[in-house]
Amino acid sequence: MKKDLKPSKLRTYVLKISVIPEKEIEEHKKLGESHSQDLNKLERFSRRNNIRLIGIPEADQENCDTIVSEVLRKIELEDCKLERTHRDGTRIPGKPRHIIAKLTFSKDKVFLMKNARRSLANETYFVVDYLTLKDLKEKRRWKNEVSQLFCTFLGADGEPGMVAYLLFIHLNGVINS
Repeated sequence: MKKDLKPSKLRTYVLKISVIPEKEIEEHKKLGESHSQDLNKLERFSRRNNIRLIGIPEADQENCDTIVSEVLRKIELEDCKLERTHRDGTRIPGKPRHIIAKLTFSKDKVFLMKNARRSLANETYFVVDYLTLKDLKEKRRWKNEVSQLFCTFLGADGEPGMVAYLLFIHLNGVINS
């Protein structure tokens, strides 16, 4: 038994077939983005007490706890407790791996992040927040946008105009009296 399909019915079936997958694809894209955001929040939450030390030379049989404790003393955080510390990444000759440290209390991390730049100004290493990959990309994107804005506000003589100077002060927290 052959069924004869009228052209109008055939068109209806074709429309249904082409519309349904697009809706499903959009729903899955939205769901995937939602899952990605939730995963980033969870990862950010698990890293909230973590810091990354960059530029500290590597030695055989080193103790990362001792190294991090020494850095914390320089930042005036002697009583800070560490949950764990370790080197991160693969070894590359001539380039030290980063040290990841998990602090026990978030208030210690806040104090450390506020005071690290000033306290470690004369050192060859520095401390940064241990960001997720997604947050790091977002930070870099904003940095590039701000840099482009800064360049557009230069005066005719190549010197920063007033808007660029105020933007610089705002971003770096520099206030000169």
